[in-house]
Amino acid sequence: MNPEEKQMLQEALSLAKDNNSMLHSMRRAQMWASIMRVIYWILIIGISYGAYIYTQPYLDKAVNLFKSSQAQLDSLKSVTNQFKLK
Repeated sequence: MNPEEKQMLQEALSLAKDNNSMLHSMRRAQMWASIMRVIYWILIIGISYGAYIYTQPYLDKAVNLFKSSQAQLDSLKSVTNQFKLK
């Protein structure tokens, strides 16, 4: 093997090592991006669920208030309809 071929082989080896290290770093970055995406969605879902649990008693009170006011309006309408019929 002459010196020129040996030098070309050394350059090819160094390029292969450089490519290998770049590929490993890209795979590592991809793995961390996937992990962060999962953590991101877990946080989004967790915060949403926590907000729902936190506001559920207030929403239940509002719904009950609406239902009771609707029932009172219905009873008021029935009373006024009775007076109109007479």
